[in-house]
Amino acid sequence: KTSDPTMPIDVGRGCPYNCTFCSTSYFFCRTYRLKSPDAILNDIHYYKEKYGIQKFVFSHDAFTVNNTLVEAVCDRLIENNVNITWECATRINCITEELVLKMIKAGMTAIEMGIETGSERMQKISKKNLDLSKVKPMVDFCLKQGLKVSLFFMHAFPEETEQDLNETLELVFSVLDMGVHYANM
Repeated sequence: KTSDPTMPIDVGRGCPYNCTFCSTSYFFCRTYRLKSPDAILNDIHYYKEKYGIQKFVFSHDAFTVNNTLVEAVCDRLIENNVNITWECATRINCITEELVLKMIKAGMTAIEMGIETGSERMQKISKKNLDLSKVKPMVDFCLKQGLKVSLFFMHAFPEETEQDLNETLELVFSVLDMGVHYANM
């Protein structure tokens, strides 16, 4: 067997942010929802028992928007010694080092983060509004913890200039040099 099967499970939906390029917030009326820890554990136990699945992808565009709920999920995984590995997607402004450490203890092995642009100007125009000074330190922290880190970028915004694109490319190449596993543009 070359690789273990991975099961994506729906852990919630929605996003409270208002990024101009994304339909998630409009589709779900900017409402963020996360399934209860019990519901998530029930799904995991079902796939473990019925199919022997040990690796999961927690499907949610912004899993960690509510750190308290995510901590509760992690606590349940740890308390019940569920012994799985999982990955998730989030925004860099919705995680802390403490949360990442708890997620790792609960079995997280990979994290995906949407950065979208390395241009402060385009961050504002696109309403992503990330503090780009926090990207490299958080990426570095995650990598040092042994996580597989994937970042997502965009280009060709209607208002994007060559300078904006160059700033994005500089960020993409610098995180690749840091050891990011995947940078999608």
